[in-house]
Amino acid sequence: MRQRLLAGLALTAAFVAGFVLIRTAPVELSAAVPAAAPRPIVAAVDELPAAPDPAPTRTPKRTTMQTETIIDDVAFDAPKMRSLADATAEDYRRRARFPRSSQPITDDVDPIERDREVTHGRSMGPGQSDPTLVTYPARVTFEAPSPVTIYAYLVQNDAKVDARAIRGMVRNAEGVQLAALEFGDDGKDGDAEANDFVYTARLTPASRQQARELKGAQLVDVRAETLAGEERAAGTGFLYSVPLAHLTGRYRDSIAGGSLVVEAEVAVDQLGRFHLEATLGSSDGKPIGWAQNAMTLEAGTAWIPLTYFGLIFRESNLDGPYVLRSVALSTTGEMPNQKNELVTNAYTTRPYQASAFSDQPYNDPNLIDTAERLEAEAPPSLEAGTQ
Repeated sequence: MRQRLLAGLALTAAFVAGFVLIRTAPVELSAAVPAAAPRPIVAAVDELPAAPDPAPTRTPKRTTMQTETIIDDVAFDAPKMRSLADATAEDYRRRARFPRSSQPITDDVDPIERDREVTHGRSMGPGQSDPTLVTYPARVTFEAPSPVTIYAYLVQNDAKVDARAIRGMVRNAEGVQLAALEFGDDGKDGDAEANDFVYTARLTPASRQQARELKGAQLVDVRAETLAGEERAAGTGFLYSVPLAHLTGRYRDSIAGGSLVVEAEVAVDQLGRFHLEATLGSSDGKPIGWAQNAMTLEAGTAWIPLTYFGLIFRESNLDGPYVLRSVALSTTGEMPNQKNELVTNAYTTRPYQASAFSDQPYNDPNLIDTAERLEAEAPPSLEAGTQ
C-alpha cells in the first residue's frame, strides 16, 4: 500500500510541476500599445564577464590499426524525406503569419481552460479490486485568501458508495506536513449535498502568514476506509498562490495598427513582473484567438494591453462584439508563478466588423528563416527511372 501511495504522489508531483511550468514560453510584448498603457520599468543588467579560455586538450597517443569496414545497403527514401521537410516548412510558414504573442484558435478549444483542467487521482484495492478511491481539488489553483476545497469518494461498479471515514494530509514538495484534512458528507463547510457519498474537506488559512506557508505546489495524501474495513490511498495536488496584483474588473478596447487591443486594469501591491493572457471569443462563445503580454510594474493601478492580431478576425470572418472568455493574471519571478484565479466572461467589446482589421500577415522572420533552411537542406526529389 505504501509503495502504491508513493507512486501516486510521484505522479501527482509531476502533474503539479507540469501545470505550474505551463505557458512560460518567451513573451513578445505587443507592438501596438495605446498611449494610455503603463510605462514598464527597465532594469539594467550587468554585462556578464567573458568565460575563460578552455584548457588545451592533451594530444592523444596515435595508434595505427588495420581494419575492414563492411557497409550494408541502407534504404534511403529521398521523396519521403523531401515530403516531410516540405510539410514541416509549410507549418513554420503558417505559424509565421501571426506573432507568437497572438495566435488564432482553430480547434474550438480554449487553451487557458484546457491548461487548468482538474485531474482526478484514483486508487484501487489489491488485484485492481473495487471500491476505487477518487480524489481531486475543486480547482487546479487557489488564490489567497480563498479556502482550498478537496473532494473524495469511493466508487463500486461505476456507482458511488459510502465510506466509513475519509481523511487527508497536505504536504509540500519536501514531504513536510502542512495541514490535516477531515472529509465530511453532511452538507456543511463546503460540502454541496449531504449523504451523496461525495466527501468534502476545506482548508482555510487563518491569517496571511498561514497563507504564505501554504504557498506553492502542494500534494494531498487522501486515505479512505471502506465499509468492509479496507484502506484505499490516493493522491492529488493543487497550487496555492499569493499574487502581487489583481484584476480590478475594468477593461477597454480599441483598434490600433489594424489589430484589436484590449486593456485590463490591474491593482499592483508592490513592484513585480506580471503576465496576462486571455482568450477572445465570438458573442456565441466560439473561441477565436489568444494573446499574452508581460510587464514590470510599480505599486499602484496600471493597464496591461493585449493585442489580438488583425488577421485572426479576417480569417475567422466573425464580426463583434467579442467576449473575453478566460482572463489569467500571474505574478512571475519565482517558481512556481503565483497565479490569480481564472476570470471568465470578463468583458464584451464594441461591435467591430471583421473587415475593420488588417489582413496582412506578421511574417515572423525567425520562423520564415527556419522554413527556408528546411527547404534548402532537404534532399531533392528523384524522378522515376533516374539514378
